[in-house]
Amino acid sequence: MRSIKQKLIVIAVLLVSIPFIISNFIYNFYITRNLKNHIFEDHKVLAKTIANGVTDYMDKAYLITEELVNNDNLKEFDKNKQSKAVKSTIERNPYFDLFCVQDLNGNQTARSRGNLTNRGDRWWFKQSITTQKPFVSKSYLTVNDDCEAINSVIFPIINDLGKMVGVMDADLKLNELQKMVEKYSNKQTYAYIIDGEGAVIAHPDRIQVSEIYNYKSSKKTVRVRDESGKVIKDKNGSPKTEKKTIEVPEKLKLITNEALGGKNGVAEYNDTSGNKIISAYQGIKLPGESQSWAVITVENEKDAFIMITSINNKIILFGVLILLLVGILTYFISNNFTKPLIELAKLTKKASEGDLTVCSGYKSKDEIGTLSSAFNIMIGNMKALINNIHKATEVVTESSESLMASTQQTSGSINEVAKTITDVASSTDSGAEDAKEGVQAAGELSSELDLVVSHIEESRQSSQKVYEISNKGFETIKKLEEKNEENSQVSKNVTQVINSLSEKANNIGSIVETITSISEQTNLLALNAAIEAARAGEAGKGFSVVAEEVRKLSEGTAESTNNVKAIITNIQKDVERAKNTIKKSELVVIEQNNAVNDTRNTFKDINLSIENVVEKINNITRSLNSVDDSRNKLLTVVDNVANVSDNIAEAAQNVCGATEEQNAEMEQINALVEELNTMALKLKDEVKNFKTE
Repeated sequence: MRSIKQKLIVIAVLLVSIPFIISNFIYNFYITRNLKNHIFEDHKVLAKTIANGVTDYMDKAYLITEELVNNDNLKEFDKNKQSKAVKSTIERNPYFDLFCVQDLNGNQTARSRGNLTNRGDRWWFKQSITTQKPFVSKSYLTVNDDCEAINSVIFPIINDLGKMVGVMDADLKLNELQKMVEKYSNKQTYAYIIDGEGAVIAHPDRIQVSEIYNYKSSKKTVRVRDESGKVIKDKNGSPKTEKKTIEVPEKLKLITNEALGGKNGVAEYNDTSGNKIISAYQGIKLPGESQSWAVITVENEKDAFIMITSINNKIILFGVLILLLVGILTYFISNNFTKPLIELAKLTKKASEGDLTVCSGYKSKDEIGTLSSAFNIMIGNMKALINNIHKATEVVTESSESLMASTQQTSGSINEVAKTITDVASSTDSGAEDAKEGVQAAGELSSELDLVVSHIEESRQSSQKVYEISNKGFETIKKLEEKNEENSQVSKNVTQVINSLSEKANNIGSIVETITSISEQTNLLALNAAIEAARAGEAGKGFSVVAEEVRKLSEGTAESTNNVKAIITNIQKDVERAKNTIKKSELVVIEQNNAVNDTRNTFKDINLSIENVVEKINNITRSLNSVDDSRNKLLTVVDNVANVSDNIAEAAQNVCGATEEQNAEMEQINALVEELNTMALKLKDEVKNFKTE
């Protein structure tokens, strides 16, 4: 536990340190923000200054190359004149490394220095032939072993007729750009220049230039060397190169792309070592059909804020000194403040050990003086209290002995009551068991009655279904009687039709007989006519023919009449048979009607019997309902008896439990009285330990 002195020191330190920390935080916040904005502006200015210098340098190189290309000595392709022109130009402009003139086949016709060769396989030559437009090339390694990467201004040579006749290659000395970035760079801040492909063309670290570090593709280009360290060249004399991966932060790649896209700005990112970097970027627009370049500045944020860090360290040191001074002063002040409290603590300890003769001698009008006076008053009150306790313990001892005797008598009475109630509870439990058996028997009887009611209900339902089926059969018999009546009527109608048909057949037979008689007479007349015609000779031939035709007609009529007669005879036979069949059908219908009448009477008897059965079942059901009501009343009564028995038994058990609890409580009271007596004696002994005089 901390002392008051320690707490006072902590409070004083906090009262000083908290405002100090808050003010220092606010100071750092505003100073850091303002300084950061100032650093950002400085980087923007630096990037723009270098970009303007690069623009001026490249514009100047572009204009000089353009002026040389437009020289008539180059257009005429006179080798001597071309050679003089390029050498004269490079002498006036020493920041150019080399001027070369190539014809359309890539053969060099003039150089400012060195031997003529063929450059038809170079990418910049092919691009110039294809586009026929001037441009500034990307960085690439020269043929020379000791030369670093270069950039070239490539110009197509166009004659006065507007026809392309060659290509001008003006190699620039990048050390001019290198001097520019080194001029504006120091140990804390530096800048570098990248071409349109993202390759470094000027950097304080010259290795990045010679090996063409590319922050866009995360690659670098290095010459391939043999075991002796000599550069290996291809068949055209160009050094062999290979690509190697370099580690580039993703944010730096984004900055590179934005700068090459012509954007300007300031960004922050973490380098590969985890250091936070402040970087400004500025795009550089080049003349001709060239890709844009860019300038990127770099400064470690830790170096940028080194001044603030130094100030903060000094402020922290000053704050620590102040805190130490405050702690020392607080120590001495709190020491004087806590001395009387320590004296009071010692007196309080003596009082706690039983010495009530102590007294505080500190006099003052402050809070500690008030505490000292209150301590003396407390000691006086405790003396009076101890004396009163001493007297009270004697009274408590006497009272506890009387109470102990009373509790013992009460405990005996409670034991007798508990025994009696236990006997009552046993009898009640037996009655409750009998009542439960009665409830169980009534329940079994109720179940049997429910089963009988269920069977009777099923019988009633089955009888009801039979009654319904019988009614349906009765209705079916009525329909059958109606159909038999209709059948009988139809048979009568058929009989009438057949009788009418028989009469008409007889009439037709009479007509046939008449036709037969007429046919015989006609035949006879025809015969007589033939005889008379024969007698008449030639005059009777025509009549003879007529008589012959009449005779044939008479014979045909006779034959047809015989056929009709045969048909009529058959019809008469069929009609007779139909009459006989109809008579038999009428007999069958009469018998069927009799059977239907007998069935109808049978169904009437069945319906009467079923109605009697249903009525008896209903009577049984009503009787069972009465029995069920009586059964329910019996169950209720028996259940009530069982519940009452349970309640009585439960009440008896509760009373028994209560008496047992009361007996236990009396025993506990007796124990407490004994304990009270013991404590009173002990308190009496303890009070004797206090020193009041």
